[in-house]
Parts: sequence; structure tokens; C-alpha cells
Amino acid sequence: MFIDFTKQKIRTVVSAVSIGLISFGGYAQDKAILQVKKETNSQGLNSLQSQFKRESEAAKKRVEEHLRKQSLLRSATPESASDDNSHRELMDVGEDGTLYYYTTYNDGAAKTTRTDKLHPSSGLGYNLTGEGEMIGIWEGSTVNGNHEAFTGRVIVKEEGVEPIYGNIDPLNVTRNDSHADHVGGTLIGAKHADGGRAAGMAPNATLLSYDWFNDNQEIIQAVKDHNLLVSNHSYGWDASYLPKYDFGKYGQYARKMDELANKAPYYLHVKSAGNDRGSNLSDDGYDLIYGVSAAKNILTIAAAEKVEEYKNASSVKMSWFSNWGPTDDGRIKPDISGNGVNVYSADRYSTSAYTTKSGTSMSAPNVSGSLLLLQQYYKRLNGFYMRAATLKGLALHTASEAGRNPGPDYEFGWGLLNAEKAAEAIKNNGELSMIKEINLDNNEVHTFKVRKNSDEPLMVSISWNDLAYNVSPFDTTVDDSTPVLVNDLDIRIIDSENKETLPWKLNPATPSAGATRGDNIVDNIEKIEVVGGAAGEVYTVTITHKGVLTGNQQAVSVVVTGGSRVSGACNLAQWSRSKAYKKGDIVEYLGDRFEAKFWSQGSVPFSNDQWGAWMLLGECGTNNNKSTITLISPEPNTNVEHGKLVQVKASVTNAALSFSSVFLKIQRPGETFLLEPKSVVGNVYTFDYSPNTNREEVLSIVAINEQGVKSTKDLELDFTLNQSPKLELISAQNEFQNNLEAIPVKIKATDIDGAVEKVYMSYTNVYGVVKENIEMLKEGNVYSVVITPENLMDQFDITIVAIDNLGKKSDSVTVQRRIGNGEKNIAPVVFIHTPFEGTTFDLTESLEVELAYTSYNEFFEGPEQLVRSEVYLNGNLIREENYENSHYFSEETTLRISELGAYTVKVRSLDERGAWGEAEVSFEVVKNPEIRFTNLTEGNLYTLNKGELLDVNVEVVKGSSDIQFVEYLTYEYNDINFFPRVEFYSSTEAPYSFQYDPKRGSSEIYITATVVDVNGKTNSASVTIYTEKDKIQPPYPNPTTGIVNIPWDAALGKAIVGVYSSRNIEQFSKTFESGNEFQIDLSALNKGVYFVLVQSKDGFYFKEHKVILE
Repeated sequence: MFIDFTKQKIRTVVSAVSIGLISFGGYAQDKAILQVKKETNSQGLNSLQSQFKRESEAAKKRVEEHLRKQSLLRSATPESASDDNSHRELMDVGEDGTLYYYTTYNDGAAKTTRTDKLHPSSGLGYNLTGEGEMIGIWEGSTVNGNHEAFTGRVIVKEEGVEPIYGNIDPLNVTRNDSHADHVGGTLIGAKHADGGRAAGMAPNATLLSYDWFNDNQEIIQAVKDHNLLVSNHSYGWDASYLPKYDFGKYGQYARKMDELANKAPYYLHVKSAGNDRGSNLSDDGYDLIYGVSAAKNILTIAAAEKVEEYKNASSVKMSWFSNWGPTDDGRIKPDISGNGVNVYSADRYSTSAYTTKSGTSMSAPNVSGSLLLLQQYYKRLNGFYMRAATLKGLALHTASEAGRNPGPDYEFGWGLLNAEKAAEAIKNNGELSMIKEINLDNNEVHTFKVRKNSDEPLMVSISWNDLAYNVSPFDTTVDDSTPVLVNDLDIRIIDSENKETLPWKLNPATPSAGATRGDNIVDNIEKIEVVGGAAGEVYTVTITHKGVLTGNQQAVSVVVTGGSRVSGACNLAQWSRSKAYKKGDIVEYLGDRFEAKFWSQGSVPFSNDQWGAWMLLGECGTNNNKSTITLISPEPNTNVEHGKLVQVKASVTNAALSFSSVFLKIQRPGETFLLEPKSVVGNVYTFDYSPNTNREEVLSIVAINEQGVKSTKDLELDFTLNQSPKLELISAQNEFQNNLEAIPVKIKATDIDGAVEKVYMSYTNVYGVVKENIEMLKEGNVYSVVITPENLMDQFDITIVAIDNLGKKSDSVTVQRRIGNGEKNIAPVVFIHTPFEGTTFDLTESLEVELAYTSYNEFFEGPEQLVRSEVYLNGNLIREENYENSHYFSEETTLRISELGAYTVKVRSLDERGAWGEAEVSFEVVKNPEIRFTNLTEGNLYTLNKGELLDVNVEVVKGSSDIQFVEYLTYEYNDINFFPRVEFYSSTEAPYSFQYDPKRGSSEIYITATVVDVNGKTNSASVTIYTEKDKIQPPYPNPTTGIVNIPWDAALGKAIVGVYSSRNIEQFSKTFESGNEFQIDLSALNKGVYFVLVQSKDGFYFKEHKVILE
């Protein structure tokens, strides 16, 4: 429990109310739903739904136009087929032409996240199955509700598969993939599914199943119709189509989800992070968060391997594919991890089929299904649900540590979901933990106090649904670091000595670095861990904000674990009793005391709110009843030495209160120890302290009274620090020997402030022999041992360390003895990788030739080392390197060439026994011919009359040799042809020009011109232009009331005209004999949009026109 949860403005008011116990049943369900409905902004959701609909329709038009341009309107080839069985569909086309595809991110899951501990089979009493709860799933297709794993608990919310854009679904061949069933099975698979191997996280929950078209609109409808709390989205953009600026960006798609979250505060969107880390889209694996995954108020899920038994952070292994953060502004993404490797669940191919899949698509339902159980449990105990920010904050707060460093990171997020620990926090809420939803007003400082429970860390976190940040859909800035946090809240913990602890934060500039503590200005979750400190110590927690709160108030979720209630009795003299008191009146905090208004003399000052009952302690004054500590022994400035026991005695008194703990605090660099008293006689506490003078120590006596107030008395002692022994190697230097002679190892060991106790040697060799802590023989201050090799081609790695009589170790000394094969020395092998022998280079203003080479000793010589390399260019030494402890080296350098001619590069390598190896290559630097277009400009349109040709003129400049010929390759894309026209031309005489005859109509022509000299040296130039030649005009009038005239070219022969509805239903078709214009009549058709398809009978000409019938 907690006390003093106060709002410090000018003065703070705390309600003194009494809460009784109520029984929750069917009424609790109604009450919980009413609470969700009450806080859901239905009007705002309706407006947002309309906005999403408009944006979706606009996106469909953009996609439709793109598909038509790509001649996919009636193509039978789907774009979504993929070797990895993933599902992909085009959803939008960006202003810059970026293609936004949705794609899916393809037993042990419950065990990994300890969700199995919440199931009835665990025997822990939680008995959570999701029964009576609903969870949403949006996927590339709907879930097959007939599968045995779902036992009639799937509600499909899509009426069949509707065409996507206009009149086709170009991707319909993948609509029935098994991805949705597998994800759905992980969410709600029945406990009996495949003998329990395929059981889901919430095995009795109901699943609302949707496909991914119009997903945002449908989410809003599900919130309004079903009070949806959690939904799973195991899909996202196909990253291979995204421009660089989309990675890490908080864009319009993330903003939409944040808007939705603020209007539906109980709805949590759970999203897979994506599987792109193995696709070489990022040099170091970071900066792979994009699209909705970058939203602030959702939960983005990474994929970890299955965890059989969690012991510590190293138990959690990252998958090879899961996307890593950060976002551009440095926020912690992904948020949390679940099991996404080899997850066993339902398959589509029969009603009893199961399969194993890996991906963040699998880790997301592992998390979202578990979160639904936490909502079920919270409602069972409290009668209402948690807000989404509370559920998210609780999951991140209680996550198991993962990753290389303490705290969050950009790989695992806040760690691995620990559903059991989250449930414990719910169970202990009000006693050993706290889950609280508050409203922070503008300029408010919200404070409360907690008492540390035990030696476990005290952890306090805040989370909130932050407002959507304004973004421009036209912004293409790469890695914009501007924070997108709108309301920046802060949490701090202050101990009784006014020491402040700050929350975790990460630095996006060095994404692999560990988390540090500081002012977090980007994340809408902040978490503080107090490691150390004594049980019983009281801390003050403050929640504030920067600047002005947008909206003047921010809903905040607070989670505390490792803290407990402060309780006791208050002296009535400190309470004002000038007026009569009755139940329900208020108590005010006046800065140094509480004043109870309307108080009767016979009453006890008492309040009871949802923090639980609390009473103030002692005199309620400003000194908080601090204790008095008087040191009895040792005397100040006493000298203490290592190994000599020091008895510490102190008198500890408090006039009004008893003590919860008194201890001796010992602080060393990087660690703190708390020593309990050996004896307590009256108010005298005795401690037996044994100094460790290998390091400086700071000692203090700490007393914590029952009110949680800490008093401290520092001890002033003089330490005689123990110095480390020093080692000096005499023999067995780092050497190579070519025989099996014994290896004498000698070393000198000294200790200036003590005596050397022992000197130990350890060694390993290449045959797997390990000898540890061999005690060396002592002769004065020289220690020795002999190693006898048994095999040639060996290597001994020797380590020596000394220990003094006080237990202090020396720095270790290492030495390496290498043994050859007993035969003569062979020169090292040298290999030049680039340039290749005989390569020619074109001389430019800054020609740089990359030189890469390696060298090594032949294996059969043994572990002989290389000591030096040299590089020569045409006999001149241009580079040299010396090496230590190297059997192999690989080097790269750049040769800067400024003159034509022949060049020879020689690389030499020297081994430690004096043998040189070498290699060389030759190359030539020449001047290549040059070519450029003189009359065609990139991107220009050229209009030609019937029979007119396009002149293609070039300028050619010879290089080192005469010109042999110029060749041209043309690709022409014409609006009346499906496939490009490809032609080849060649010219051997200046001016090397030619004339090209474009096809009729509009064309895009790509021309490459290549010049070749007599020695085969080449150069190329290319240009893309557009032509219009004798173009056939479109049908007219348009719009029309019925009659449509269709221009034609008689040279094309017969024409076939087909009329189709917007849903690809043929209305009629007609064939016309050759002529210059035809006429059709649409007056018998209904008003609307039609597509008129005009083509020549031989198929050479093919053109579609959109016609509006009014």
C-alpha cells in the first residue's frame, strides 16, 4: 500500500472516503463495459472513421492507376507470390511513387512468456482462459473458423473476398494462405488442440476475424460494436519497396493509429515488428522500424527464441530476422519481445492440420493473447478493465530482462513479456504493488511515497497515450531526430537523503550501447529502478511535465512493484479540532501538517481511498522523528588493515518510534553491502567488520524507523590499502621453436607491502590440453616451472599470476611459445586479390586502384607468425606494416594513379624466421573513348508527324586508340503495346548517328550508345526520351449522353470495340471494318463509369479509355 499520494499545487486535497468490498459477477461485466463506453470518444471515432474512409478510397484510386499503368489490369500473374509463402498486397502509392505493400511477417510460446502460469493447469490459482473476452485479428485473409483448434469461437467479419481496386483482385491466388490460421491459433487455440501442443494463449476467448482491407475503419467499428480491448496485426509494409526516409520515420500511418488510440483509450493495437534484419536492408541491423510500428501508443513486438527456463538476461536469445529500432527520434522500439521462433499452431490445409512457423507474426499473438488474459484478471479483481496505456505500461514494467546490458534496448525493447509477473502485480495491487490511473493537470506536481519491500529492486513506471504528432505526408527527410512526443512527462524517485534517481533512456546515435539513466524526452513510458537501498526505506515519487500540457490534462498510468504500505498512528495534537467532523469531509495538507476540518474530539484522524487505509505517524511535524546515532567505537581516524577484525558499536535512539532496521552500510566502487548487527543490547548495536583493503571502502551506520525515515552516521577510518604483487618475466619469451626441447618458464615476483604467497602458471595447447594453477617452484623471489612439449606443430598459451598473503592478485602475465614441424622454413604465401592480372583502367582526374592482398604461412609449418609486409609500385616502396602475434593478415589500400602507362605491384611478406614470400600483378592505365548525345535531352518529349523519323546524334572523342564502331540499343515502351520493342543499330563511320522510327502514339524510349575502340576499350551513354507520333485521339464526347465517336487509323485494319462496367462485366462488343472513325451507342446502359476497350483485330493496337455516361 502507499501513503501521501498528493497533488502539490498551491495546496493539495485528499478525499477521506471509505470503500467497502463489493461482489463482482455479471454486474461487473456490465460495469466494465459501461466504463469503456463512457471513456471512448464515440463522436471522435465516427469523425476519424470517415476520415480513414476518404483516405482509403484515395489510396485505392492511386493503386488502381498504378496497376493500369503497369498493364496489370487483366494480367493473370499475381504480384504477391513469394518463395517464403508470405502474403503481399499493394495498398497505396506514395507521392514519390513509393509502393506500399502489406505483407505478412511469418508449442513453447506460452512457456516462454510464462503465460502458461496463468492457465488452470499451472495450479497457481489464476485460472485464466479468456472465456467471455474478445480479441481482434486483422490478416491477409480471414481465419478458418471450422478448424478444430477454434471450436466455434471465430466470428468472421468479412462477407467473402471483395475485389480490391475497381474490378479485380490481382493477388487473389494467396487469399487463402495459412498465415491467418496460424496466428489465430496462437491467440485462441483450444487447450486440447493437437494434444495441447497447439494451445493458444487465451484458449477459451472469442476471435473477431477480419482481412486487412480498410483495417483502420474496421478497428473503429469493432471498438464501437464490440468494445474491443486488444487486436493483433501480424503484417506491415514490405520493406524492400520503401525509400530510406521511411525507416524510423513517424509518418502519417503511425499518426493515424495514435489518433485512434486517444479516442479509444481502452483499445491496444499489437503489431509485429517485421522480419527484415536478415535482408541486408540495414548495415548493422538497426533502424528497421517503419509504418504503423513507429506509432507511440501501440505495442510493437520483436521475436525471440523459445525460452525453456528463464534464469537471467542471457536466457533470452534474439531471432536472426526480427527488426530492431530505434525510431528516428530515438524512441524505444520494438516495445517488448515474445516467442517467434518455431511456433506450433493451426494450419489452413485441413481442419486438423498444424504446422511450425517463425517470424514476428508469431511473437505478436504470443503477446496479444497474453495481454487479453491480464485484462480478464484485472476485471475479475476490480470490476473494470485497465486502460490500454495501463496494460501496455504493466507489460513493459514487468518484462523479464533481456539483451547484453541492463534496462531497455533497441533489440528486445523492454525485455521478454512475463505474464506471470504482470499478473502478480495485479494480484498484489494495493499491498505489494500498485497499479493506478490518474489525471495529471497542467502545472501539477503529483507525488506519493512508497516503502521498499525487500532487497528486490523498487521499480516505478509511468505510461500514457500521447497525442498524435502533426506530420506532413510530403516529408522525405532522412533520420529526422525531432522528438514527436507532444506531452513530455517526467518521473523521479527521491530517497530520504534527497538523492534523485532518473529513468532509463537510450541514445539513438549509438544504438548498440547500453541504456543509461537521465532525462527521457522521447518515450511515452518512463521507468525507474532503485537497485540497492534497504528494506523499509521510504522514497518519494514525483510525476511532472515539461512546458504546457496540450489539452491541459494528461491521463497517466502508474505501476509500482517492490514497494509496500506505510502505516502507523498519529498524535491528535497535530490535528485541528476546532470544528465537528463527519464521515466524508476532507483532509487538507498544509505543507508541514495535516488539518482535519469538521473534526470531533472523540474521532481518530483516518482516511480510506483506493490506495487503502493510511494513518500518519509520530508528531506529524517537520523533523519526521529522525533518530540519533552515536558512535561508540572505533575512534575517528582509526587505522584499519586487511584481515584484522574491527568491532563497530553505536547507540541508536528515537524518542517516539521503534526501528524497522539498523545496519552497517559498506560501499565499494561499483557495489554496496549491508551488514546486519551481530548483537543488540538495549539501544547499542554491535557489528563485526572485516576490511577488504584491496579497495577503498566507505562505512556508515543506517537506522530506519517504523515511519520509514532514514538516519545515517558516517565512520571516519584510515585504510592501509594492500598493493598487488608485481611480476617480471625472465624466460620463455614469445618465441618460435622448431623442436621438442623443454620450455623453462621463470618469473620474478615481488610485493612491496606484504609477502608473495604463491605463483601459479596455467596453460593450454592446440591439442586441447588444459593445465590450471600449477604452483611454480620458489627460489628466493624467482619462481620457475618447466613445460615439456610432446608434439610438433603446437602452441602453448601460458598465463602466470601471483597472490600475496592478503589475498591480492597480481596482474596476469601471458606468454606464447610456438612449435614448428621440425623442418626447414618455407616462405609465406602471398595472394593479391585485386587488381587482377592484365586489368586496364580508364585514366580519370582522380583514378584510384583498389589493392587488396593477404598472406599466411603454410599450415604444415606450424604456428609460425608473420612480422612484416611491404608493397612496391614499379619498384618503389609505398607501404609497410609490422605485425605482432599474427599468423595471417589481410590488407586493403588505394593506389592513386595520375599518368598513363604500365604498372606492376609487388607485395612481400616476412615470417619470424626470416623467410620472405611475394606476389605481383601488372595492370595498364589507358584513356577510354568518350561519347555523349548532342540533340536528345533526358526526359524531353519529341513530337513527330506521320512518316517522320527521330534523329539520334552523338559526339565521339577518341582515347588512347582509334574508334572502331558505335552501337545503339533501344527499348521502346508504347501505349498500344504490352511488351517493349527492342532494336539494335551499329555504325562504323563518323559521325556515327542514325535515325529511329518510333511507333504510332505515345512512346517512352530508352537509348544506350556504346563506343568501342580498336583495342576493345568502351564507354557508354544513355538517355530516356518520350515521343508522340501520329497519335489516335481518344473517344468523344466524354462525358456523353449516349453516342460515342471512336477515331481510328484505317491502316490498322479492322477494330474491335468492347464496353465494360466498372466491375469488369462486359456490356457488349462490336467489330468494325477499316475506317477513320466509328460510332457506338451507350444510351441503353445505366448511367455511370464504363471502360471502352479499342483494339486492332491482330492485337497490334490495344488501348482502354474511361468514359462517363450521364
